Parts: sequence; C-alpha cells; structure tokens
Amino acid sequence: MEAQIKATQAAIGATESQLKPGQDRLKEYTELKSKNAGSLFEVERYETDVKSLTDQVAAQDQQLAAQKQQLVATPGTTVQAQTAQQEAIKIQPDILSGLNAEVTGAQWSVDQTTIVAPDDGYVTQVTLQPGTMVAIGPVMAFIGQRTKPLLVVNRHAKLRQRRETRR
Repeated sequence: MEAQIKATQAAIGATESQLKPGQDRLKEYTELKSKNAGSLFEVERYETDVKSLTDQVAAQDQQLAAQKQQLVATPGTTVQAQTAQQEAIKIQPDILSGLNAEVTGAQWSVDQTTIVAPDDGYVTQVTLQPGTMVAIGPVMAFIGQRTKPLLVVNRHAKLRQRRETRR
C-alpha cells in the first residue's frame, strides 16, 4: 500500500510539473491576446490544457487521500473499511471530470485540424495532404462563387502595344 501511495505522489508531482508551464503560457498568451498580438487559438489551447491538468491533479489528490485512509484502516474494523469505500466512491466524479476534460481537449484538437473552404466556390490548388503538419497560413488557393473575377493587366504590355499602333 505504501508503494501505491508513493506512486500516486510521484504522479501528482509529474502532473503539477506539467501544469506550471501551462499556466505560465496561458497567462502569456492571454496578455498577448488582450493586446491584439496573440491568437485566440493559443489561448484556448492552453486553457484546455490547464483545465485538464488541474482536474487530473484533483483526482490524484482524492486518490491519494483514499489510499492513505485505506492504509490507516485496520482489517478487522468494518467502520474504517466502509469509510474507505465511501472515500473511493466520492473520488469517482473527480476522476470522471478529469477524463471528460481530456476528451474535451482531444475533441478541440481534432476540431482544429479540419480544413474548410471559407465559402462556396472552387479550390484550385491544395498545398497539404492528409496527415501533414502545417503552420498557420494559406493552405489552398480558392475562388469563391460570390467574388467577381480578377482581371490582371500588365501595363508594360499595353505601352508596347500603343507604341506599335502609333507607327
């Protein structure tokens, strides 16, 4: 039982060591976003990470409390066994909450990986393939049905043409 307690304490330490940098990044990106210098994407990403890790630490703390309670309980005492069982039942919602936060974070990550055309129209060039890691930026050349065609004129060609017609 003491080995389980030590393992849980180590897991709490590892999760907290991940939580601190996430909180720092969330604070930094929130400040940047408030100054219109950062992206909402990064703020949402770190909010999700921090919530998930915070829920994970809470669940691990509850698990540690139940393990300590179980260590103190003597095998012959049914009252102490019932208390330990009640503590274990109490931590189930916290564990479920942590898992739900992980699922929410994973779903958010999947949602951020979907590329969608901005309007009805035609995609003329795609610069990525399924499974490709991309940075934020253009990933397709797109002609919308609601936009008017763009006429590109080379002025040098017109000047040459005018010169030729003057002769």
